[in-house]
Amino acid sequence: MSITVSLNDNWKMKKAGTQESFDCKVPCSVYKTLLDYKKIPDPYYRENEYISTQICDDDYDFETTFTADKAAVECEHTVLHFDGIDTIANVYLNGIHLGRVNNMHRVWEFPVHGIIKEGDNTLTVKITSPNRYIKEMDEKRHLWGVDSTMTGYTHIRKAHCMFGWDWGPMLPDMGIWRSVSLIVPGAGRILDVYYSQKHTDNKVTLKALLHIENHGCKKAMVEISDPQGNITAKADISLEESAEYYETELVISDPQLWWVNGYGEQPLYICAVTLYDENDACTDKNTQRIGLRTLTVSREKDQ
Repeated sequence: MSITVSLNDNWKMKKAGTQESFDCKVPCSVYKTLLDYKKIPDPYYRENEYISTQICDDDYDFETTFTADKAAVECEHTVLHFDGIDTIANVYLNGIHLGRVNNMHRVWEFPVHGIIKEGDNTLTVKITSPNRYIKEMDEKRHLWGVDSTMTGYTHIRKAHCMFGWDWGPMLPDMGIWRSVSLIVPGAGRILDVYYSQKHTDNKVTLKALLHIENHGCKKAMVEISDPQGNITAKADISLEESAEYYETELVISDPQLWWVNGYGEQPLYICAVTLYDENDACTDKNTQRIGLRTLTVSREKDQ
């Protein structure tokens, strides 16, 4: 069975090159942590924006210590999983560089076999100043942006509203803004499942696209349950270690359709994908709730 261990607790933040550190918990950021410790005034109050933007001229380090067991150390496919880092950063485990990240809007994973050790491990995320990054990049090649924003913000994959707007302040925060975890995948894991629908008379054909990381699993099962919990369709998929993507179709008869508020009910179907190892034991599961519906645009004139 895949094991996921949350690493959201017991972090410390400090400005790079300094000794003073502050306890924090993911999700965490520079502004939030400094506010929690009353080191800065509220940057959203009155004109405090103008004395707060420059805080992000500096680099900041976020660090935690976590314990790994023998199973995590021995598994060849153990990874560190970040749901979101904001934004330009280098990630280290036990002093060894795992990689550089440069996009706030995506997930990052790093294999740690041979680096992680049984017992205590130190995970460090060194975040580079976004202010300095966009300035240096724009000096190399100027890119047009909105007049009310910080020059160069178009060079970085980060929420652009942080760099100011006609309605927003220039507060380009940085930190670890989504969960961090250690994943020990066992015989395999489900990376993603995407569903699409085709509606015909009194039935819905549901297409499931599976992205699977396989280290010895033999099959996957897709089961669709109606809002009352009854299984209405299911499919078995044979797996190969060399393949990552699989597709299957399931037909739902007499579908209970989802309607927008005021036009009907909102029944939800349960879509479950289960991954089985060679001993027919469950090693990972993905469950989603979806509504069966189509969407069209009405071009008829209203009153």
